[in-house]
Amino acid sequence: MSFSESDSSSTPTGVKPCRDRQATDSHFDSGELLFRRVLLGQFDQDGHVYPQAFIPDPVSVNRSRYSTALCVICASSCDLRKPSVDYKPVKMNVSALLKQPTIVLKHIPSPKNSSHCEIDSVENTRQARKVLRTHLSDHSHIVTNFIPCESFLAKM
Repeated sequence: MSFSESDSSSTPTGVKPCRDRQATDSHFDSGELLFRRVLLGQFDQDGHVYPQAFIPDPVSVNRSRYSTALCVICASSCDLRKPSVDYKPVKMNVSALLKQPTIVLKHIPSPKNSSHCEIDSVENTRQARKVLRTHLSDHSHIVTNFIPCESFLAKM
């Protein structure tokens, strides 16, 4: 299943705040999206993300308040191990994650990426991490229509 990035994104068209330094913002709006890059081999034939795509813990994502989906496959804001074309961005609605009381969202800006966040489990147990990965997998959708970003740099 795939969706447009702008279905419920809180970032206005053309804005590229991933390049602007942001202070830590611990408030996540229920209308926000979280973006993650996923290798092409980590999807089933229907486009569903395998839970293993959400390893290691904590799960690294970008938030739509400060970035676009393209930022997760941009070589200037992320350390990509493979070319950009080997990944697909997925999005998750913050509202779906906040319904799970065992999930913790943390905004942790980095020097290269002010939208960087981590998703973690309240409990540090094998079972809790498995539940987290399954929940993220069930609530992730491939982004197909992107908000343009003039700073996007593909890794070749």
